[in-house]
Amino acid sequence: MKQLRMDMRSSLYDRTSEATHVHKFGPDSYNESDDTYTHTCLTCKYTETFEKMLSPETSSTKWIRSTNQFSV
Repeated sequence: MKQLRMDMRSSLYDRTSEATHVHKFGPDSYNESDDTYTHTCLTCKYTETFEKMLSPETSSTKWIRSTNQFSV
């Protein structure tokens, strides 16, 4: 019953303490066709696809996430 309540009122429960691990990503791979980068968690095969952008004020690279997914 408690699980059903949590599912129905998920905004009332803090689920951040249930994280199974912190992702440790492997190297970035560049996809030239859409100008994005992808890296995969070495533990659970979770993938993130993102764009790298050069910051004009600091001349450093920062990245913006675009999609996240789990590979099965």
